[in-house]
Amino acid sequence: MEREATACTGRARIHDQPHSVIRKGELLVVFNVMEEIAKHSLQDIFVAGYSGCQCEICQNDILAIALNRLPPQYSSRQAGEAYIKARLFADQWKVDIIRELTKAAEIVSASKRHE
Repeated sequence: MEREATACTGRARIHDQPHSVIRKGELLVVFNVMEEIAKHSLQDIFVAGYSGCQCEICQNDILAIALNRLPPQYSSRQAGEAYIKARLFADQWKVDIIRELTKAAEIVSASKRHE
């Protein structure tokens, strides 16, 4: 999935890429559902009027900081993904994800890695 966001000096894109694991000659795709939901939640924050920088560098920094503070939720199947998403959309999880993204955005705004 590809998402587009306003950047400091143009347009930036975030790409969703699952992690791949090779096991005995077969490809097993494993992905962190929390990462996908955090990316979508970050875009929701931007749409809601976030006034900080929204370039690709800052987006990735915000996501990295927030995801390091949130528990990973890995799945290797679509059924597992649906179950995890249902759990993560519970009110407390939404609050936790938004809280960590907001804290991360404050950290990144205070010390951007670009001009």
